Amino acid sequence: VTVLPRNPPPNTRMAALENTSKCRVFDIDMGHGFNSVVRYLRPSNAVSRQNRLMIVHQGHGDPGDNGTDIAALRFLSNGFDVLFCAMPMSRENRWPSHIKFCQDGCGHEGMAGLENAGFNPLELFFNHLPTAIRTAQKLHQGDFSDISICGISGGAWTATLYAALD
Repeated sequence: VTVLPRNPPPNTRMAALENTSKCRVFDIDMGHGFNSVVRYLRPSNAVSRQNRLMIVHQGHGDPGDNGTDIAALRFLSNGFDVLFCAMPMSRENRWPSHIKFCQDGCGHEGMAGLENAGFNPLELFFNHLPTAIRTAQKLHQGDFSDISICGISGGAWTATLYAALD
């Protein structure tokens, strides 16, 4: 994982979100030419920190669509650290150039076609999470008292399955 310096937010709604907290950007190499960009947001007010981590996983669409930016703000205002994640093969995440981009990356149907003996595309939905959690714990300088996850659309699917796997 590479922890990037603060980068320009992808849209104005996220700019408002990032300006209310300390933000680090994780660029996570997931292998096979795929990367996942995860934002680690910390409450601005150190006194209000709860030593809790909330993963907010968006669905398909631009960062902050469908109210995920509002959810992240609410958790931040209640003292949670937040990992803000995007769906694989969407917007600022990267994937191999031979995979053609359509509205939602290659879509769920196209992802099934990526499976081979050495790669299961379901990895793209889950493998960034433990890496992001470990990196957040290092920056946080210790374990969180609890870690929770929520999401919308495909992000809710990811949250449900990841919690079940955990």
